[in-house]
Amino acid sequence: MSIESGDIQAIILRGYPRLRAARFYLLTIKDASAARDWLRGVAGRVVPFEQKAQIEAVHLAFTHSGLSALGLPQQTLDSFSREFREGMTAPHRRRSLGDHGINSPQGWQWGGGASAHRVDLLLMLYAKDEAQLSTLEHALLLSRLSEQGLERVGTLESEALPNSKEHFGFRDGVSQPAIRELSEPCETDDARQVRIGEFVLGYKNEYGEYPHSPTLPPESAGYSASTSLQDRLSSHPIQSEQLDFGRNGSYLVFRQIEQNVAAFWRYINRAADTVHHPLADVDEVLKRHWLAAKMVGRWMDGAPLVHCPYQPPSDEDPAKTTLGRANDFSYHKKDPHGYLCPLGAHIRRTHPRDALEPGPGTGRSWDVNRRHRIMRRGRAYGKPLVGDFDLDALLKAEDDGESRGLHFLCFNANIARQFEFIQQSWVNNKKFAELYNDADPLIGDHDPREEGGDGQFTIQQSPVRQRVTGLGTLGAGHFTRVVGGAYFFMPGIHALQVLVNM
Repeated sequence: MSIESGDIQAIILRGYPRLRAARFYLLTIKDASAARDWLRGVAGRVVPFEQKAQIEAVHLAFTHSGLSALGLPQQTLDSFSREFREGMTAPHRRRSLGDHGINSPQGWQWGGGASAHRVDLLLMLYAKDEAQLSTLEHALLLSRLSEQGLERVGTLESEALPNSKEHFGFRDGVSQPAIRELSEPCETDDARQVRIGEFVLGYKNEYGEYPHSPTLPPESAGYSASTSLQDRLSSHPIQSEQLDFGRNGSYLVFRQIEQNVAAFWRYINRAADTVHHPLADVDEVLKRHWLAAKMVGRWMDGAPLVHCPYQPPSDEDPAKTTLGRANDFSYHKKDPHGYLCPLGAHIRRTHPRDALEPGPGTGRSWDVNRRHRIMRRGRAYGKPLVGDFDLDALLKAEDDGESRGLHFLCFNANIARQFEFIQQSWVNNKKFAELYNDADPLIGDHDPREEGGDGQFTIQQSPVRQRVTGLGTLGAGHFTRVVGGAYFFMPGIHALQVLVNM
């Protein structure tokens, strides 16, 4: 099946690294008729995948309550995935996601139980610079939202950090899935290419099946979209009597994660005195960089530990730039025991590559890995604690009280099997890779109220492993804290037209 690139919102399959300015609007629908009138104009500016955005881009996504407010038939609302219908903050979901303690939705700034307003709609704006972003906002009448039947819940700012860094100072966004249907022959190992159906509904996934997709009855009480718009939706590949409303759409997971940069480097400063570096006579700064890299799985410049286990590439190394972007590696053949990159390191947990059962190092392991990939589109927010991310300065920096972190955004066709599985089975699992009491050292659940909740990180080493402890001393999310979140659905462009013309 060919990819319907004119119907897929571009952000799902293409990030915007050159559109440095971004802002996200969280909105509540107060008057559905007025909101639809406004949305028709906005929908006309949404960028499809077939178009390369050079100056600006607009995208729309909706929560389950937002789709309901706009008048989708109940039969269609009920056909969305259970995770999307229930939402991120469902009580039985909080434990598996680690959303308790200081991560509890009761304390979130938006999307949580204590939030004053319901989030129905996410408007995502991208532009080449702040001036262009302001022009776009003016064109969309965002200063007059109340006249459009909408209420602003929040405006989430974005900060383009230098050298593709995140706030702890490490290079981010290196590891993204290669889409099989969009990759050039031999562009990357076939084992690493993931079918588009893992991220976009309406296409076969890694099981060779069509992912579950919401359906729209051609004739439904209260449904008044024109026949011409209905004709734009294909019949559902499994239920031929239904229209495939989800086709070319995707589920968007949005979590606002606050980063305590000073706490992270303060911990590294303290814990580094309890471990030893494998090489003799290393200076104290390199030792601290090494411990932090062990937790992350890469050095601050992005070089993976499986290639550079003891120190980052020097500025004189001609391979430095290439290593900083390196992603074409695996774990089992070169590092099965975690002596180079620890088994519990952040990047090894969130993308285990060929280290999974059954058959680590074989195609069967890659098969499992491909079924749990996500397409990340995150953006940093807040000013850096240290503007140039100088390691010496970070190690000495005091908390300035400013809010900074990551707008974590990812797309997946199956929230439970992809995002939630990664979060529960890999990130928060203290027994991951046969470890004993190790959750993800950066974003894992280290709640001290739990048994063994004090939290530890193990550095595999021969002949004796090393451990640092106390990751949970300040509660769940020692270095990070969730302050907002929701599950959204980003419809295909034709489905979006049907929705706003009801």
